[in-house]
Amino acid sequence: MIRLARRTAIGVASLALSLSAPVGAAAAAPADDASAAGGNGRCYTISRTTTSFTGWCDGTGPERYGTYVICSSGEYHSTYTKWYGDRTGVYAGCPSGQRRVADGFDRF
Repeated sequence: MIRLARRTAIGVASLALSLSAPVGAAAAAPADDASAAGGNGRCYTISRTTTSFTGWCDGTGPERYGTYVICSSGEYHSTYTKWYGDRTGVYAGCPSGQRRVADGFDRF
């Protein structure tokens, strides 16, 4: 299944909750370099800017991974997913005029 970018408005309380708990059915991991994303691989940061986050995870499929950002407006943006071991990376970014306030990896 390929997941396209999605946008959901969330409140401040939901934002705080989303930073400490799994997002949906996916387990969120800290987005530090070489952070463990669960599943069968470790995840690494490629790029982190004020508006976006890009990373990749090693390991093997069929499990999949993606990245997400939470923007200053409270919107959640995520990427399509790739197989663990696909090192080309995935990107999630905020719309124009918004900042990234949090980011991480999703496991599927």
